[in-house]
Amino acid sequence: MIVDPWKPFALGRFAVELPPSASLRGRQQALVQLPVAARPLAPGEDLAAIHQRLIDEKRVLPPPRGQPSVVHSARMLRGDLVSIIHFDDPDTPESIAMEAVLVTGGTAFTIRGGNTVSRAGALEDAAARIAAAIVPSSEPDPQVPGFAIDRAVVAMAMHWQESADAFFELGQGSTLSLESHSNADALPRPLLEKQALAIPRFASVGVIAFPIRSGPRMLADLPGEELILKHPAGGGLLQWEYIGQPRSSGYPHVSIRMELGEDAALDAALPLWDTLLTSFRRRREV
Repeated sequence: MIVDPWKPFALGRFAVELPPSASLRGRQQALVQLPVAARPLAPGEDLAAIHQRLIDEKRVLPPPRGQPSVVHSARMLRGDLVSIIHFDDPDTPESIAMEAVLVTGGTAFTIRGGNTVSRAGALEDAAARIAAAIVPSSEPDPQVPGFAIDRAVVAMAMHWQESADAFFELGQGSTLSLESHSNADALPRPLLEKQALAIPRFASVGVIAFPIRSGPRMLADLPGEELILKHPAGGGLLQWEYIGQPRSSGYPHVSIRMELGEDAALDAALPLWDTLLTSFRRRREV
């Protein structure tokens, strides 16, 4: 019998091997608090058409009092990068939103952000720095070092404000979520502490779960915690979490969570779970 190979997947500063059944249903990423999205270009679509469409979409919005237009600025930051900044709240004249679009490698990358009018230049500067570091790639775990995003790697050194998450369906009603984000100054509760508080609350409303395995578990160089719960009616929860360090992208909060549907057997999922966790690794840095 031929067994389908596992497949690599890169997310932010980390990578993991995924089972053949894993089907990506969504992902998000942000650097310097600016979300970055990617999509393939439509046939015949180019940067000029995207720029004009964004302008047309914004011009139908109501401007704030005292402003002749909702569009604050629309300009080309470089040959492959445009920026649109518009007033995004009619009742708050200082509030703006930016969309910067980079077209490269058959992909449109959109970098978004918001702030006040006085910070418009800083928003565009940050978007331009991110755009300059984007290296398009169709590989699920590119060899290019840096922060892996959808359809590319951002070849930038670590910044403490980074986040990435992805959501997969595994079949039989089961799902897998991967998450990595930089902490602020306050750290979240450790996984086992949170669950110790949650299980009695769930039991009080009739939701019963039995811990099958729990305790410390090191992945790569991250000393995290693992918790596996079994539901009597079927299914279960498998989770590994590292709370991270304050303001650190080298040691961010990381969570790997698998939720099993009622038709999925926990015993069958355990080897898959262990293989997945064992494959977790850091990507190369810039």
